[in-house]
Order: sequence, then structure tokens, then C-alpha cells
Amino acid sequence: MWKRDWKERSDNELVAACLTGEAAAWEALILRYQRLIFHIPLRMGFGQADAEDIFQNVSLKLCLHLSELRDTERLAGWIAQVARQEGLRLLRRKPTTGLEDAEALADARLPEMNLLAAEQTHLVRLALEHLPEKCQKLLGLLYAEEAAPYADVSQQLGIPLGSIGPQRARCLERLKKKWEELDS
Repeated sequence: MWKRDWKERSDNELVAACLTGEAAAWEALILRYQRLIFHIPLRMGFGQADAEDIFQNVSLKLCLHLSELRDTERLAGWIAQVARQEGLRLLRRKPTTGLEDAEALADARLPEMNLLAAEQTHLVRLALEHLPEKCQKLLGLLYAEEAAPYADVSQQLGIPLGSIGPQRARCLERLKKKWEELDS
């Protein structure tokens, strides 16, 4: 049941299920936050292998300390902070590149604003996952790094060229509402 509908569960529900030993809830929780956990070390300048190590450490800390979390509404922030701390720990073990303090290097690479942006990006991705598949595809095509031209979008999705703009506006409005729900 959990694996099938993990997107529909709140963090509170997932955490409660994790604390009762529901393996599928753990998997759902990790799936929900994996992009956020990987994003932070990559933004700090780490390569894929180091990001994977940090991901493993954050996942382990989540498992070990989830019962101590007082406010599940702040789970994303807690996870982001643990990922940053794990990055700092790894930086301390590596030779620095001329800066004497590993924290100064990390702060230069990942200021607080980037951490907040990573959390917001995570919320937008979660909100996007709650949209109907048609909206996900439309927004994916229009807002990819190399956005598809309207003619290509029309052809790929089988919708009239003139309805792309209005459909995009409706999808963005849905995305905004879902993001606001998740952010509150």
C-alpha cells in the first residue's frame, strides 16, 4: 500500500509509519527526499561519489534520529542541514584548496540562500509530482533546460497549438496551489 501511494502521504504520516517499522514508508521517505539530499553536496562542489557517500550518511542519520525529531513539518530543513553538515565533515577530512577553514570553503560554495533555494526546489518538485500527468509533461517540456518550442509540444502531447498557453497557465496555477499547501 505505501509504495503505491507514497506521494499522497504527508511527512507526518510517513514519519509515524517509519517509527512503527513500516519498511515501505522508509523507502517512500527516502525517495521523497533523495533529490534534496543529493543536491546539497553537488552544490557544495562535490562529485557524484562523494554525494553518494553523503547521501548514505544522511539516510543513516535519518534512520537513527528520526524518533528525536520534534517537528515533522521541518523535516526538509533538518535533512538539508544534516546534508550540509555531512558535506562539511567530508571537507574537513580532505585537504583544502588554500582556505584554512573547511567551513569557510563550504560557506563560499553554499551560502544559506542556496540552502533555502534547495529546499524550495524540493517543494516545487514535490508539488509537481502531485499534478496530473498531462500537466507534468506539459510543464516538463516547457520548462526544461532547453524548452521545447510550442510546435513540438503540440505535436508531442497532441494538443492544439493555441491551447498550450491557457493549459500552461492552469497547470502553473495548480502547481502554485499545491506548493503553497506543502510549504505551509
